Amino acid sequence: MLSSCPGKKGPVRGRSVCRDLGADLRCISQVGARCIVCCLDEELEFLWIRWSDYVSSAHRAGMDILRIPLPESLAPLSPQSFDESRTKLVDGYSYAMRGSSVLVHCRGGLGWALKIGLYGWINVDLSPNLEGTNGLESHTRRDTLQLVERAITVVRRWRSVKAIEMLEQV
Repeated sequence: MLSSCPGKKGPVRGRSVCRDLGADLRCISQVGARCIVCCLDEELEFLWIRWSDYVSSAHRAGMDILRIPLPESLAPLSPQSFDESRTKLVDGYSYAMRGSSVLVHCRGGLGWALKIGLYGWINVDLSPNLEGTNGLESHTRRDTLQLVERAITVVRRWRSVKAIEMLEQV
């Protein structure tokens, strides 16, 4: 499942948003989610949500949380941080393998949430294949790129043409 940030508050496209964190998380739990993947870094605080409140509300609703803090509209901070995030995702998608839903969200549900959701959906290894005599040259397999392009096209049709907002996020 994909969503904008549960409980967010503040101005959004010229209008005021004031969601109730507890009510949003209870609703998400009622539709079967047992794990939430939060892709927000300190931006969560800009939406008037304290991390401690988020965690306690999710646990009261019967859900576990994986936090994969990714900078909004930017690439991951480093290859190492992205590798750590991918390792956490294996844990998150184990819920889905057991028949429970996983909710992935970022701020608006169109950027990182879609990419992280796609990662689990297509279940491909996006790391480059190393070639060359010294292992320093790399390339990404053509079929992997085609799969990613097709997946992005499908998600943009389903969700929004604005989905996968920046080339750096692909």
